[in-house]
Amino acid sequence: MSEPIIPRRVPPVLLLATPACEPLQAMQEGLEESGYQVDLVHDGSSVPQRAAQTQPDAIVLAADWPDASGLDWVRWLRQSSATSHLPVLLLLNDESEASVASAYRAGAWDHLLMPARMTDLLARLQVHCRAARAAREQAQMNRQALSALDAFGYASLTIRLPDACLLWQTPLAQDLLWRYFGTRPPIVPEPVLRWMKRSLQGADAAPGRLGEPAQLHVDRGGSRLSLRLHGSLDGQGEPPEPGRSDGWLVVMAEQSIAVTQQSLGKCFGLTAREAEVLYWVTQGKTNRDIGDILGSSPATVKKHTERLYAKLGVETRTAAAAMAFGRGGRGQAGSLLH
Repeated sequence: MSEPIIPRRVPPVLLLATPACEPLQAMQEGLEESGYQVDLVHDGSSVPQRAAQTQPDAIVLAADWPDASGLDWVRWLRQSSATSHLPVLLLLNDESEASVASAYRAGAWDHLLMPARMTDLLARLQVHCRAARAAREQAQMNRQALSALDAFGYASLTIRLPDACLLWQTPLAQDLLWRYFGTRPPIVPEPVLRWMKRSLQGADAAPGRLGEPAQLHVDRGGSRLSLRLHGSLDGQGEPPEPGRSDGWLVVMAEQSIAVTQQSLGKCFGLTAREAEVLYWVTQGKTNRDIGDILGSSPATVKKHTERLYAKLGVETRTAAAAMAFGRGGRGQAGSLLH
């Protein structure tokens, strides 16, 4: 008896899905003797649900069914976030170029021609179960690390763009999405989707490459939610294509505008009103905009800006903002402004 492969559990579980008429006894016995627990399914339509429920280490699936195609079940498995990560080995009765190409287009990881030799099946399952285990362990580590960031105020979520699906989120991310956008999982807020698509089309700095990640800021009352778009968690260094299926990482942090303004005042020796004006200057607001926000006239705002310019030793709005980002960046104020 060969040594069993143990990706996640003892013994590893295989979902074996073929029509009842197939000669499966020898295959099932060979797999069980090699240390696998075999979950046998004769109804192809139940494969997606069974796979989602049991989370097998791998799926061995027949391509030909009396009333359907196994390729349909493969597509279902690939389209669901609950099963898209599971290795699928497709059993083909026809190994023509067109048949093999269709199998991989549907999302199969591998294929074997029936009747399959047990040595070939075991060798391929060993490779795929090991790779799937490593991927699951890495994903679990990533999620644990991101969840730990919740304690420091950095919420994380993963979004798949093609179908606007929220694949995963930390508890803090779920709370922030509700408070700032009024949405619950799996719905992705429309402003977030538009920002992501615009960023990935090159309107903003390309995330995952040199430079700062693309950012979105949403103000609500006296607080601000900042979102940063990063690459996927594949560890390859390069960002994924916009349409890839494994999702994009978005990290969110909530900031208090009042705390930021207080920090600016302490950093530069400003009055409370001057600190408020400087904050909104850093946000690109005009005197008229700032007047509307603070309930003052543009002329009054202009006087405040002139006084804070003198205290900062600058002459323009751009220089004042740069000073706030630069010198303030060494303390709490600068970290909140970025």
